[in-house]
Amino acid sequence: MYIYRMPSDNENLEGVADQALLLLTQMKRNPDVMPPYNEEAMRACIAKMNELYNLNNECVTRLRSQGERASRELEALMICRNEALQHIRVGDLNTHPPKALYVQVRVLENYGEFETSDGNLVMLQVNSTVS
Repeated sequence: MYIYRMPSDNENLEGVADQALLLLTQMKRNPDVMPPYNEEAMRACIAKMNELYNLNNECVTRLRSQGERASRELEALMICRNEALQHIRVGDLNTHPPKALYVQVRVLENYGEFETSDGNLVMLQVNSTVS
């Protein structure tokens, strides 16, 4: 599975984080005096926050779509597996009747005499073929 990583632009991020920290320290230094509004630093911080939000949103969207794809693949696998199990369980049974009424049987164990539905007696011995 491919994991997408956000591009790391630490130098640019640190500069914006430093500007935000500088704005906070200016506010805390003089609680009685309101420092002038630093519009340039605020715009830079907000722009970087928006950029990081968009990068994060892109990563989350990509991961969600990969999860949905994996879910569809697993569902297809389960359907295929279910069909294979049904084929194994049912075998060649279907709604079409066989062409021949009687089948050949190869005996694997000694059974002795066996009476068929039409009343015939058949001797079932190992490695014999009965039709």
